[in-house]
Amino acid sequence: MTSHTGPHGEFGLGKVKAGAMIEAWFWAFVFTQCVECPIYCRAFSSHRKPWGRAFIPSAVTHPLFFLVIPHLLAPGSLIPLWMVEFSVVILEGIILRAMRVRAGFFWALIANGASLSLGSLSRLLWGWP
Repeated sequence: MTSHTGPHGEFGLGKVKAGAMIEAWFWAFVFTQCVECPIYCRAFSSHRKPWGRAFIPSAVTHPLFFLVIPHLLAPGSLIPLWMVEFSVVILEGIILRAMRVRAGFFWALIANGASLSLGSLSRLLWGWP
């Protein structure tokens, strides 16, 4: 049985109802979007409708890395957070380059660094998201 410690305790197959996990994902997703979308808007500043485009990179990666990856890890897995975040930066960088953003990997690094830092600080101070 795999598990993942999230904002509402330990998740795992058969440990917590799916609703609690979806709620945890939702609030982490909202937090991520609030941090990353303004940064990605800057990356899309030369495009029409930058806010719609800014939503796409983390909308693709967040469900994958929050809901899927933890369940693929072995119990007690020590895959470091930085490896997961590195993978997110690479995937979002690819998405941004496909959307014709110059320096897509730079913007992905800035956005994910900001959301990881602020999210970690928020969790430390207030236990959220």
